[in-house]
Amino acid sequence: MQVIARRFLIDRDDAIDLATGEVVRLWTEAPPSLAEQHARAAFCDRLAGLRHPLLLSPLDYGCEEGRWFEAYPSRPALRAPARQLPDIALHAIRFLTAESVALTTSAAERVIRPAIDGPAACWRPLGIRLQARAAIEEARAAIDAPRPPGVVRLVVTGARGSGLTTLRLQLARVARLAGYVVLDRGVARGWAAVAAFTAGQHVCILDSREQDDDRVPAALVRAAAASARRHLWVRFQRRGSSAPDVIALDRLGRNAMHAMLFIDDHYGPSPAEVAKAVDAAQGLPGRFVEALSGVRPGPRGAGWVHETSPVYSPIPAAAVAVAP
Repeated sequence: MQVIARRFLIDRDDAIDLATGEVVRLWTEAPPSLAEQHARAAFCDRLAGLRHPLLLSPLDYGCEEGRWFEAYPSRPALRAPARQLPDIALHAIRFLTAESVALTTSAAERVIRPAIDGPAACWRPLGIRLQARAAIEEARAAIDAPRPPGVVRLVVTGARGSGLTTLRLQLARVARLAGYVVLDRGVARGWAAVAAFTAGQHVCILDSREQDDDRVPAALVRAAAASARRHLWVRFQRRGSSAPDVIALDRLGRNAMHAMLFIDDHYGPSPAEVAKAVDAAQGLPGRFVEALSGVRPGPRGAGWVHETSPVYSPIPAAAVAVAP
């Protein structure tokens, strides 16, 4: 069994993110020079804060265990009529240029999503800049704070469209960099080798279930009993909570909503469209994007694909039987 950076399980031809249970695209290579590592990390930091239908934003990256790695989500090809694809690509290029992001050939192979001929759609491409959220810093501080051994629970809440799914992915990297083995609750429950893999490690369980169940995950119970280390149980919930350890995902102000958006000379959106979307979104970035991406076709019908939130499912059964 091979696990890269204590997070990505190599299962035959697939790489599985233990923090989500999903298959990802993983690149590894010998560590570059220190200067090149800094340059690549800065590039990934920048790209991680950008969203576009043709871009795959990095999930995690860095130098671990004598190798450089980069992990990206595995998404199906973007489908649009062939005549629209050049327009969408040019929009992506203008967005990246505006953000001072230059793609080398090797970087483009990793970050550009495949695109194929498909049915016409009434949508518009948008370039989005993720905004700083107080909840991210609160959660980071809670993860880094010195505490006695045992299981520490955090609850992060956010309405649909608030960015809770994005925050979950960001905190997976934060926890890994803080020294934790990060596991989705379904992975921890379904992976037979989890006890051996996490032995003697700080363990962080990410839990997106909405059920009212305050029982500590079995993997954390075992980890806490096996060593005098601190472990984390981070719950993500759409509904509010009155628990004392809750971090509420803050809504964005009007200025932050405007700062999210790349305004393109070719596709807009117009100031009137942005103002209307800001009012409709009520501080929820997901609603803001939906309002602007689906308003009406851009020139020659080009547009935006609505992405669905990842499904956090148990690790595939085939991965359980990976030989040592």
